[in-house]
Amino acid sequence: MGWLGTLFVGAVVGWAGWGIEHGWRRLAQGWLAALIAAVAALIIKMLGNITGLFLDGSALEWLGSVLAAIISLWLFTRWRAQQGH
Repeated sequence: MGWLGTLFVGAVVGWAGWGIEHGWRRLAQGWLAALIAAVAALIIKMLGNITGLFLDGSALEWLGSVLAAIISLWLFTRWRAQQGH
């Protein structure tokens, strides 16, 4: 999976998570969540490739990217809740 695929997977996970968490009517407001999740997925992919933990396109790389997107989305929604949004 290339970097573009990683960004896409992260964005999809971010938007889907935002839609589940905040309702599908507010999905248009989830662009920041999608961006954060996509960047988190990309960072994990890069770190995995640099350390040699992942091979490009491996199942572990997919799993790491998706988990990073989910965790970053969870942290973002908790932070927004503390801010009163």
